[in-house]
Amino acid sequence: MKRKYLFGPVPSRRLGYSLGVDIVPYKTCTLDCVYCECGKTTKLRNRRSSYVSASDVIRELSDYLSKEPKLDYITFSGGGEPVLNTEIGKIIEFIKTSYDAYKVALLTNGTLFGDKKAREDVSMCDLIIPSVDAASEKAFKKINRPAPGISASSVIKGIELLNREVSGKLWVEVFVIPGINDNEGELRKIKEALIRIGPEKVQLNTLDRPGTVKDLKSAGREKLLNICEYFSPLKTEIIGRYGGSKKRDFASSDMKEKMLLLLSRRPCTLEDLSEVFSPQKNDLEKYLKELKNSGRIQSYKGERGLFYRAPEEENKKAER
Repeated sequence: MKRKYLFGPVPSRRLGYSLGVDIVPYKTCTLDCVYCECGKTTKLRNRRSSYVSASDVIRELSDYLSKEPKLDYITFSGGGEPVLNTEIGKIIEFIKTSYDAYKVALLTNGTLFGDKKAREDVSMCDLIIPSVDAASEKAFKKINRPAPGISASSVIKGIELLNREVSGKLWVEVFVIPGINDNEGELRKIKEALIRIGPEKVQLNTLDRPGTVKDLKSAGREKLLNICEYFSPLKTEIIGRYGGSKKRDFASSDMKEKMLLLLSRRPCTLEDLSEVFSPQKNDLEKYLKELKNSGRIQSYKGERGLFYRAPEEENKKAER
């Protein structure tokens, strides 16, 4: 079956070997974050809707999971905010009732949890990781560029309510951007918000792939270590690069399409791709060259080297 809503599995820095589930159209989101690796938000939304039919996603999941793949997580993520889709609860319930051996994770910007129905829809997740990049309205608007009606205070309150109501684990990610949210005043406000939320742990992240705004810099390791210490007694860790060794074998006939499916969701370097797929680097280079020559992917320089990604036209094709 051709996959439209599933991608990967990919090696995740936090979740091991993770099957991605993408249930909103490309770049439909409640935020337009300056650091987003998926590109600029083109459909800024603040209301939930049935963007993708649960039955269509369930059909793909059933076909894939019936083969009993080895996965660490099935993860709702992709090119936008998953909780915008009002069908997410039905899909999670299907996984947890029909394939309960698999753990479900949700990567979310946390903007919609002021809505009790949204909290109920994700209550069966084993792990939820929302983001708190800012606790002041000024920094929130500068970093996250929200849809109308969404504020830093509403995000924090919603995540606080969520953590009281769900039985699964809740971690919180803080994306550190030098010059915006790494000063003492902003960090103090973020720490106060995190203490109110009470997550199991806090994960510090910083730029690893090019964002939507040029000239953004990564926070150095020393800075991140200092923030870890500052956030004490909260259990805080720095998100590192994937350290696993699992790779997925694909036949050469469908390798390019599998690579394209991944690159339509996230930019990758050659090294990133080699962590996901098993062929030698020279084979991956050959496929990348063919995809680039045909105009199906583009490349650009980032801090970690040369990144490849599918242009917006290809992302739209992946939706159809």
